[in-house]
Amino acid sequence: EMTANRDDLSRKLSTVETQRAAARLDAEEWRAKYEAVKGAKPVGGGMGLPPELMQKFVELARRGPWTPTETGGLKASTDILFASGKIDLKDEGKKALADVAPRLKEILTDPRVMLRIDGHTDSQPIRVSGWKDNLHLSLMRAWSVMNELIKDGIPAERMYAAGFGMWDPIASNATPEGRAQNRRVELHLVPAPGLTAVIPEKTE
Repeated sequence: EMTANRDDLSRKLSTVETQRAAARLDAEEWRAKYEAVKGAKPVGGGMGLPPELMQKFVELARRGPWTPTETGGLKASTDILFASGKIDLKDEGKKALADVAPRLKEILTDPRVMLRIDGHTDSQPIRVSGWKDNLHLSLMRAWSVMNELIKDGIPAERMYAAGFGMWDPIASNATPEGRAQNRRVELHLVPAPGLTAVIPEKTE
């Protein structure tokens, strides 16, 4: 019986080691994809954008929890917008979007610009929320924000969503305060029709 138990534990350990190796490879693959596209990530801050539109956009930082980013965007903590590990907006999050939606809609009537919605997380691994990883969670949160803005009257074709997971921090993930800053959603005004990054195929 002891031998059987030992063999069973050995098989379970082997399975766990296999899962760990697969997770490591998955993380490395996402990291490689991020490195391939991060240089092509379009930024706000006036990159070929009409100054009058950028001025109106930045002024939205005065509304609700939104604050300006260093690249001319707007950011809000996901702790305000979402419950931990969730993608459904809290009432507070819906209000934060409703507060800026009318002016955003006005800005996005200009065919020269679009809105990019970025989801970001801290570096803490996913434990109980059920998402595959932080990259998946960040994308789904950006998608939820986009869907809410559609409900607020902004045409879907004037926006797109992107998820960056933990790969674009603005503070250190070594402290609770830094991790709280990294958990955020950013809104960026970008040139239409937007810039598309192509991920090169793997080479042997």
